[in-house]
Amino acid sequence: MRCLLILSATLCVAQPWWTNPFIRYPSFLRQASFEARAAFADICKNGTLTRAQREDALDKWAAQYNLMDAYNSYKNTTERARANRQLAVMRGLDELQKFFTELGKIRVDPNITADQESEAIRKLCESLDRPTRMAVYYLQGCSVLHYSHWLQMELHDRFSGNKPPCRNYNELRRCSVGVEGPLLSHPEQVAQLL
Repeated sequence: MRCLLILSATLCVAQPWWTNPFIRYPSFLRQASFEARAAFADICKNGTLTRAQREDALDKWAAQYNLMDAYNSYKNTTERARANRQLAVMRGLDELQKFFTELGKIRVDPNITADQESEAIRKLCESLDRPTRMAVYYLQGCSVLHYSHWLQMELHDRFSGNKPPCRNYNELRRCSVGVEGPLLSHPEQVAQLL
């Protein structure tokens, strides 16, 4: 028993303390020596270096530990990913602008019914890819994507006399994207909701 305790204590002491199994090192560092990882961590943690100084220090570090090819490959992959992410963000912003322009046109069109408005908004939302749809959801504060069905049922039940347990007016109003048509066509019922 003592041998097991001594062995486990020795293993704990021998293990480098700064190594954390939850730290995700870049792939090229996983097979690097302890000294190489420690030097890399020292450079990255140094908050007094400018970006250019840090890049120079990392280039020298990679040359010193014969990791130049792996480091350059990692750096190029990272730069490509950053550029692709920037392009995706810019593309998404363009799609959001188009979406909200089209949504505004649908919401103010005097020639469509509430059902047609809901269907047009649903089709518009279905045309979005998932990240853009999530951005629309976040920017609206409520789901444009799910408002029409829920709101139509809520308004129909309220205006037809069937009163399901309504949580409160604020919750109804929170999901009021594009609701001007139905609500403004029944101002007396809206006043009762208040």
